[in-house]
Amino acid sequence: MISLPQFPDARRLTNSQIGTFRTCQRKEFYGYVLGVRPQYAGSALRFGTNVHHGIEMRAIGHSAEEAVLAAMKQYDNPPGNMRHDEALMEREIVGVMLTAYFWYWERPDSVPHALYVAENIAAEEQFELKIKGSRYVYAGKIDGIVRLGDGRTAIRETKTSSDDITPTGDYVRRLLIDNQISGYIVAARKHRQIDTVLYDIIKKPTMKPYKATPVEKRKYTKDGTLYANLRDRDETPEEFGVRLMADITENPADYYQRYEIPRLDHDLEAWEKEMRDAAKQIQVARKQGYMARNTNCCLDGYRCQYLDVCHSGIVVGGDVPPGFRQTTCAHEELS
Repeated sequence: MISLPQFPDARRLTNSQIGTFRTCQRKEFYGYVLGVRPQYAGSALRFGTNVHHGIEMRAIGHSAEEAVLAAMKQYDNPPGNMRHDEALMEREIVGVMLTAYFWYWERPDSVPHALYVAENIAAEEQFELKIKGSRYVYAGKIDGIVRLGDGRTAIRETKTSSDDITPTGDYVRRLLIDNQISGYIVAARKHRQIDTVLYDIIKKPTMKPYKATPVEKRKYTKDGTLYANLRDRDETPEEFGVRLMADITENPADYYQRYEIPRLDHDLEAWEKEMRDAAKQIQVARKQGYMARNTNCCLDGYRCQYLDVCHSGIVVGGDVPPGFRQTTCAHEELS
């Protein structure tokens, strides 16, 4: 049965939660107030989480090899919605992406001082920041605090993406106004000097493993061997990993980009005003007890995970719908 959870962190608001509320109040209500979440994380989130785990392991002092193995180990017990062969392939991709990432960025002779991480000061640093004029605090977890090669101190954030990560792409343009970056600077500066933000973007591979040629389309030479462009079996994870590594080492900038993201004082002041406004809207919605749907976002970019259950609704006192689970806290990522 669903009861209205009184989570210990109910007064905390995260960047993800605020973004969800602004997108669709009903979706935020289901996920953060009722605590009803999809049973399994989506593939993009799973991939990003495991890559992030490897980078975190490296930041806290493990060798590159140990960090890669720690990330790959996350696939020892794959989720129930993932086939064994899918897990093996994604495991290999994560291992290759991390191995190449460490190779690419940990070379002081080839990385500009302003983008080179000379020292990891802190990793996975949690914070809470009072939102003025409300009963809420803004909470989050900073990926890392680092010392750059030129001596400055920076927040380091790492994301995986399927988007265009080049300097002229919209992903990078959006970072110039990204709320999370502004909030993390405001929070981090409560405790230490922060000069800038170092933003790592890892591009998910677009190349795919080769599949066996359908039997009816196979053609053979006179000596009984398949033509060179045809296959009698799927490419193994190890074979695909070799091919992926070769492409990365030849075109590393297609997979890895690192940017310094500036923020001026007026940017941070604007963020604080936006947070006060968001907290006020959420507080009013909670008081009224009604969360409006935004049906323009049901299929905007991706299919909303709650679409199949939103018509009938998820209600207090009802059952948790099939394919969903009930959380024990509003912000599992901060647990």
